[in-house]
Amino acid sequence: MTDKNRYVDVVAKLTRLTQEKKLKWETRTGHSALAEEYTPFYASYRGRHLRVAKHKPKTNPFLINTFITTGVEEYVALDLVNERGDLIWTFPNVAGLQDLYEAVQYQIAGVDTLIQDFLKEDD
Repeated sequence: MTDKNRYVDVVAKLTRLTQEKKLKWETRTGHSALAEEYTPFYASYRGRHLRVAKHKPKTNPFLINTFITTGVEEYVALDLVNERGDLIWTFPNVAGLQDLYEAVQYQIAGVDTLIQDFLKEDD
């Protein structure tokens, strides 16, 4: 099995554990170092700390009043971080990272609970 396949398998397992609610994600306040990103999400798995975040393309500061960006589209990154959330290592960009991010958003937003509560309500 190649390293890339192993990383894809790790991302797939994290997604599955998230969907099964066996891996709990959270947001943290004070992530100003990540101001160019969407809200990052954090989880711990077997003593390791993970962060998943969607990154926005950065605009070119030298092109005032334009919508030209660096050409990089939004992307999702999965990182190993320390207890404070400082970056230790970033997983390679492999298939499934967007699915993981969406599963985490779904969990954080409490969509399952909202749907269950909504469907239980009397008309």
